[in-house]
Amino acid sequence: VTFIPVLNKIQIPAFLLRPPLFELGGLSSFNYGGLGHMVAHEMMHAFNLTGSQKDSSVNGRYWWTPLAGRNYTDKVRCFREEYDQLVQGRGGQTRELTDSEIMGDFIGLWLAFQTFRDLGDKKRFADLPFNSRQLFFIASCVKLCVKRAAPTSRMLSSMRARCNVPLMNFPEFAEAFNCSRGTIMNPSRRCELW
Repeated sequence: VTFIPVLNKIQIPAFLLRPPLFELGGLSSFNYGGLGHMVAHEMMHAFNLTGSQKDSSVNGRYWWTPLAGRNYTDKVRCFREEYDQLVQGRGGQTRELTDSEIMGDFIGLWLAFQTFRDLGDKKRFADLPFNSRQLFFIASCVKLCVKRAAPTSRMLSSMRARCNVPLMNFPEFAEAFNCSRGTIMNPSRRCELW
């Protein structure tokens, strides 16, 4: 899924419309956690720091207030620090991961979850040991799994951070998996957006 800034549009290649990202008639939890999260992530690029430079007609006009710009920068800083801490603790670096991607990961997760929660998941598979909320969060990370002959530690730690940082700042994740307060996945202090 790609956001095309000059057109202010999202492109969804047809090959993504299959498992594990999407399955026609499949579980809403997996469809929204997979492809829904990716689409919402890309949508957020229209509203990030770069997107703030173009209005809905794709004209070069800064449409944020100065206060909105400062608030966004402050929020990004918190998430950046968590990514850096998690990745550098594993010998990697996150500088190649832009602030736009970091915020897209979190806000995309939030948007996809709100939509999934509002619609509800009517299908259930009795043989799965997870409830629909847990499956949503699992699906949000499955696409970040890396299968290569020899993935670099930097790549693996970056993918791990892209999964874990949004989740550790998401109270609904901690609730779904009963993560104890003060643990890595349910920290006492979270980055907040709203």
